[in-house]
Amino acid sequence: MKKMMVLCAVFLVTMAAVCADRVISADKLPETAKTFIAATFPGKVMLFVEADFDEYEVQLNDGTEITFTRQGEWKEIESRTGIPASVLLPSVSAYITDNFPDSIILSVEKDWNNSEVKLSGGVKLYFSPNGDYLGMKRARGSQYIPSTGRNVPPRNRFPFKRSATGFCICGR
Repeated sequence: MKKMMVLCAVFLVTMAAVCADRVISADKLPETAKTFIAATFPGKVMLFVEADFDEYEVQLNDGTEITFTRQGEWKEIESRTGIPASVLLPSVSAYITDNFPDSIILSVEKDWNNSEVKLSGGVKLYFSPNGDYLGMKRARGSQYIPSTGRNVPPRNRFPFKRSATGFCICGR
């Protein structure tokens, strides 16, 4: 029984060491990923590159974080300063420009069945792999106004007031 426990512990430690993130040099990043960074984020410098089991994570000097597949295709981009619309499909970029002209793209994530684009103002947009609009989600506690591009506090949706006895009465 003790031998089995020791064997399991050795196996777990070995697996943890194999699957752990490793910091690597930027030269070991796939060529397609290096080309993407140079074209999309000109003048930005890679601070560090981590190699996971099946992906690379890159952080740029402006705080932008990009996740790449082993083949060098980007999976996710997060930025506080904004992501260029050239990263997106033309139909997605046109939709955002038409409906949310004052917004900044803060993050983009590609899955196998859809893409999620997070804009300033707490709006998340969802698109199909070929760029068709699927829907959107707004941040809780804010209402997005596309014409102004600002967050405003939500209106009181419940017209009830608390009475002196503690019961709710209709305020209409």
